[in-house]
Amino acid sequence: MEVHHHPQLENREKRLKEYVLEGLMIFMAVSMGFIAENIREHLSDQNKKKELLEIVGQAFNKDLDQLKFHEKYAKQKIDAINFIIKYFDSEQKIINKKDYYQYINKITGWWFFNSEEKSRIEAESKGYFYEKENSELVNVILRFNFFKNDYKNTEVHEAKLIEKCNEQIQYITNFNIYNKQNHYPPPIMLNTFGIINLNKSELIKIKYILSNISMDNDIYLNDIDSMKVYAKKAIEIIKKKYP
Repeated sequence: MEVHHHPQLENREKRLKEYVLEGLMIFMAVSMGFIAENIREHLSDQNKKKELLEIVGQAFNKDLDQLKFHEKYAKQKIDAINFIIKYFDSEQKIINKKDYYQYINKITGWWFFNSEEKSRIEAESKGYFYEKENSELVNVILRFNFFKNDYKNTEVHEAKLIEKCNEQIQYITNFNIYNKQNHYPPPIMLNTFGIINLNKSELIKIKYILSNISMDNDIYLNDIDSMKVYAKKAIEIIKKKYP
């Protein structure tokens, strides 16, 4: 009986080549899928990064809008203090009572600066600020935060001074008038002249307190100028890197 071996070897060799080819194709398909998924995830991460940093830029714009208000308020408070001190050194019967109590109200009031920093904190937590490509932006934000923190520390100091100022209010105001005006916004007062006789010994104390409050508002203005510079730089960098 004759046995034919060669055809069996050819079939087996053919099947082996097919298996190898199929395996290679499967490997390539899986590899390409893995690469494509990595590319997709990278693009998705880049888009998320771009979106978040754009929000950071928008937040800086909101800070700039808020700083305009605080800049105006600090200047008004400095002016009010200068007028009040002049009033103290003037003849009391010719002092405009309406202006006097409005200035007192301005000096003892305050508004806190609340930076829109949620998006910056989120970006930092995601590691975006540790990437070399964002080093310039990071340095600008660090400078912004330096002056922001100085501003916040000054707020704490001014709050203590205002508390001391309020302790002296009884010596420089008439309670009935002060009580009527002690609202926000204060009610309209007619122009009348003359204030109570000021306690000279207490007047010296209040002058020092007012001078220190004025100094704090000078610090605010310097910090605001610096924050505005670095906020604008941060916005420019973000727009340039993520148009």
